[in-house]
Amino acid sequence: VNRLAQASEYGVFSGNRASLQRICESTLSEPGVQAVAIFDSEGVLLTRVGVPVVASYAELMHRGGVFSSQEGNRDIWILPIESSTVELYDLFAAPSQSAPPVPKVLGHVVIEISRDRLHARERAVLYVSLAVGLLGLLLGGLLAARLGSLVMRPITRLSNRIQRIGKGDFAIDTHLDHNDPLYQVQSDLNSMAIQLAWGRDELEQR
Repeated sequence: VNRLAQASEYGVFSGNRASLQRICESTLSEPGVQAVAIFDSEGVLLTRVGVPVVASYAELMHRGGVFSSQEGNRDIWILPIESSTVELYDLFAAPSQSAPPVPKVLGHVVIEISRDRLHARERAVLYVSLAVGLLGLLLGGLLAARLGSLVMRPITRLSNRIQRIGKGDFAIDTHLDHNDPLYQVQSDLNSMAIQLAWGRDELEQR
């Protein structure tokens, strides 16, 4: 919007409506832009392209700024077109302490931008966030199930082994896995089973 106001300065100053028309048409090709209009300092319409949703910009131009229109789901941007000022310095004169000149308002530019594109981006971001969240939950569930299987399987095997020893089955477990987190416990159970078997045999011999 600021660039449009700057680019329109010469066309408004010189009254070159053809130049202003080309600027408006170029701006209308930008994504989301629905209507562009340029007015002079008296509020007279110089050129307009697109289909605006506001019938009159007179009150809005008086206030300036950005306005939201519920009709058409648009934002209306209104900026003044100000004359550029170039200060000339005299090398031999003393520096001037006066305030810089106030830019003169030559007119206003009005752009209507649709919020549909913004809302589409918001929905896209929301969908991506939901997809990432669901994927994270799925991967977390699979990881938890995998870890649970790796942890619960050795514990269940160890519990069954203890129950068998309690019933007098002192057979040695020869299928021990060195990568098993409970390998040392199962190895100790094998040693205990051997000692219990020896004690039972000795008692039977006595």
